[in-house]
Amino acid sequence: MPPFGIIPLLAVPGVGVLTAARLVAEAGDVERFRSPAAFAMLAGVAPIRIRHERSSGCASTAAATAA
Repeated sequence: MPPFGIIPLLAVPGVGVLTAARLVAEAGDVERFRSPAAFAMLAGVAPIRIRHERSSGCASTAAATAA
């Protein structure tokens, strides 16, 4: 039986057993996050609104911080 928290992560496209295990190992107790969105913010993959004078849209936090 895989460790707690890995099974839901395996449902994410592109996330395999090793990636899920690493995420759980880095994050610690996943129960401390109030929602999946809170976990996504920690991981840097949560979509955020971007507003510019000419356009707006969504991007990941990683893309927004790289700009």
